[in-house]
Amino acid sequence: MEHIYSTILTIFKLTILMPSIRVSGEVYERLRKIAEEEGLSYSEVIRRALENSVARLVPLIEEIATTLKGILRILEGINNPTLALTEKPIAKSISRDGSVASEGLPPFVKDNPWLEVLRSRGKD
Repeated sequence: MEHIYSTILTIFKLTILMPSIRVSGEVYERLRKIAEEEGLSYSEVIRRALENSVARLVPLIEEIATTLKGILRILEGINNPTLALTEKPIAKSISRDGSVASEGLPPFVKDNPWLEVLRSRGKD
């Protein structure tokens, strides 16, 4: 019974706790060279490489998270009825001669001489 338990534990360690990674011959040689130069195991070389990669990704992930939070705030503002824009009347009054009061109009419309030209075209 002890032998079976030992075998199962070994298989468990190899498949779950110590997964294998397939790499090309070139990568394997690089790993071997680094491991020899640094006096490390292949696993330690791979672990350090992964840690360095993750460390470089963390600032990018944080920036993405900040951007997504900003987008979420914008979307919440769009869907929030209390933040909805109130409509302003464009003109308060129109006189009998066709002139429009300039209150509430955008600046490019106020005192624009082309409005008279356009207004006269409709009378022809």
